[in-house]
Amino acid sequence: MLASLVAGCALATGGSTARARQVADDYLAALTTDGGDRGWSLILPDSRRAYADQDQYTALAEAGDWSAFAWSEVDGDHCQDGGAYCVVRIEIEPGQHGVPGWMLDAPQSDEANRYFTLNLDEDPTTPGNAEMVVYFDSDGDSGVLLGGG
Repeated sequence: MLASLVAGCALATGGSTARARQVADDYLAALTTDGGDRGWSLILPDSRRAYADQDQYTALAEAGDWSAFAWSEVDGDHCQDGGAYCVVRIEIEPGQHGVPGWMLDAPQSDEANRYFTLNLDEDPTTPGNAEMVVYFDSDGDSGVLLGGG
């Protein structure tokens, strides 16, 4: 019985696929829309080290040609570690060619730490062709977790 209560508490403080999907959609919408912080505030503070600073990130986002970038929801979202990490599956059109390089390999990446916003894959058995990770802390705060680190 105690194990069930502990497990229930862990899930209650973690995220859900629906909440993770909302964070990912909000981030991509902010990134591709003129004005605002282009999604900077939705990136986890620790993940922001993938960029020299907010100015560098914003300059990269503003320089992007977002006219060819479109995403759609697909099945396959899932959470791990009691909801601490949720993987959001998306379909990027027109695939890798429409994704700015800095989203796949951030400027502060090096051999020891590779940071990416989107992880692209072409696995025909998995819905979509990309994924983002959303992290939920024990207080319920959430943000986009850049891969690597």
